[in-house]
Amino acid sequence: MDFIQAMKLVKATRQFLNDMRIDDNLSNIFSDSESFCTSLDLEEKNMPIKRTSIKKKMSGERANDERLLSSKDRYISEVYNMTLDKTLMKLDDRYNNAENVFNEISLFSAEHLLLKSATTPSSFNYICKWLSSTNIDQDSLSTEYNLFSNNFKNFMKTCPEISVNIDNNTTIDEFSHENNSSDNDSLRSNDEDTNALKLLDIFKTLSNTGMSAAFPNLYLAYKGICTLPPTSASAERCFSKLKLIKTNLRSTMSESRLDHLMLISCNSDIDIQIDEAINMYGSRSKLLQSVLLFS
Repeated sequence: MDFIQAMKLVKATRQFLNDMRIDDNLSNIFSDSESFCTSLDLEEKNMPIKRTSIKKKMSGERANDERLLSSKDRYISEVYNMTLDKTLMKLDDRYNNAENVFNEISLFSAEHLLLKSATTPSSFNYICKWLSSTNIDQDSLSTEYNLFSNNFKNFMKTCPEISVNIDNNTTIDEFSHENNSSDNDSLRSNDEDTNALKLLDIFKTLSNTGMSAAFPNLYLAYKGICTLPPTSASAERCFSKLKLIKTNLRSTMSESRLDHLMLISCNSDIDIQIDEAINMYGSRSKLLQSVLLFS
């Protein structure tokens, strides 16, 4: 999963849902629905009108008891708009907190690199904090980024398969046009995204051509971005397995052994060298050595 493209799709989806609240778009939806029913000879049925009781206005009250008499207006207010509001609210709750990090990740895309926009160390505040374990120097990262972006096309041409992609599909004019185009169009058509230069391609070029030595901080940043897990399913599985181990075995063994079992369970995809494990275990005592090791 390309996280930059994913965030673009999230923003485009939010804008598309927000535009659905506009009266003109809502009228178009009803018109399309009526045309569809007419083409299939479906009988149009009006929603039933419920009788509403009028509340008596008490003394001191200024607001009038206004009710939506039309069943269509009630549907728009109580179902259509409410569904859109809840969907938009869920999108904001899920993605707003990560927006700052993803905005800085977008600086590493080919789109921004080709625009050669200058950056300052403050442009990488969030991503350096997020990748704090990699010990990226923020000032050096800004310097390397500016140098790399100014010579981006020349660097990418060192890889033939990528240089063709840049020359044919990744020009500054196309990116400018993409920035100015509507988000709805980008949501409905992904032809350009299919040919776009991905972050992984840039990372492979840095790694395969030895440019990681010239741009060490930039290389670490790309490495951290490209190793993002596409989903949280793996972490959830590890948490469930850890909970199972802690619940069933906590009272029967020490904490250090539980840690080792947890690592084995969470990293089950890593092959264990059985002979090496036997040798390490057998070397712990003379008794184990005499039983397990033949020397």
